[in-house]
Amino acid sequence: MKNITLLGCGLSGMAFIRKAKELNTSAKFTIIDKNQYAFDRWGFFDDFSTKNRIDLNAFAKAMGAEFVCDTVERINPKRRKIYFKDKECRDYETLVIAAGVKPKKIVIKGEHREGFFYLSGFDPFVLRDRIKILSDCVVYITTFLGVKLVLHLRAQKKDVNIVAGNLDFLGDRKEQFLGYCSREKIGVYAGSTIEEAIGEATVRAVKLNPLKVLSAQALFIDSGFLPNIDFFEPDENEAFVPENNDIFIIGDAADKGVENDFFFVDKAENLPSNAAALAENVFTDKPVDFTPKKEYNPQLIIDELFDRFKVNAGIV
Repeated sequence: MKNITLLGCGLSGMAFIRKAKELNTSAKFTIIDKNQYAFDRWGFFDDFSTKNRIDLNAFAKAMGAEFVCDTVERINPKRRKIYFKDKECRDYETLVIAAGVKPKKIVIKGEHREGFFYLSGFDPFVLRDRIKILSDCVVYITTFLGVKLVLHLRAQKKDVNIVAGNLDFLGDRKEQFLGYCSREKIGVYAGSTIEEAIGEATVRAVKLNPLKVLSAQALFIDSGFLPNIDFFEPDENEAFVPENNDIFIIGDAADKGVENDFFFVDKAENLPSNAAALAENVFTDKPVDFTPKKEYNPQLIIDELFDRFKVNAGIV
């Protein structure tokens, strides 16, 4: 009987454990996640709703698994131990890491203030409630997710200003988006950087470089993403290779190219299928096939979103 510990229970983690339970109902499973609920975090920006959340404690019970809700601070692969922020450390036999991504942080003064959000790792309940009450905001854009956020915020009649190094990843649609921003009176500060989120307890304004101060009740940072895998203590005696320590990494956490991904368009089908393929390998030794189940065209993703918001005509 295998003892499987799953770290992270999002899209990939759920797909892994569902397939694993199908293949081996006698295995013992432990699910670890710092959140009580799971969300489709990319889909959250469609309507800023938490109605589609999944209660991870209930999910674990349905899977016959133990659920541990806490933050993992470090993992010692030599001793096979997991150390938590609040709870006592635990041993593991086989560890599957599906911890997703973390924000590629940039230096901004005042990020501790209420109303400052990176577009990864945010609390959807807090962000939902903030969006309900804000009237104006600033969005820093480096990926398509920031563009999507701007369109949805403007559709809710929020005043929006954009800060961006460039929008070249939009290709032929860049000029159309800039035209839309002009018609919608969305300020675009290309080539600027953000220095500070100004306020006391909450964000009230945003300071840019070159010097400009914008009124804002929220600052959204779309600075890109990195794999969330910085848990491991170094092994003093030999190089650490995850597969040699009964550790497997799946999903966004295993995507070494996510740092350079502008669109995140292949996740909904390809990541769950990859997680299921790993489960088959763990329980049946079937060779892992990570061939994408569906190929995506980023240009079509841009076209679909822009057509939905009538960016060409400038009408929302």
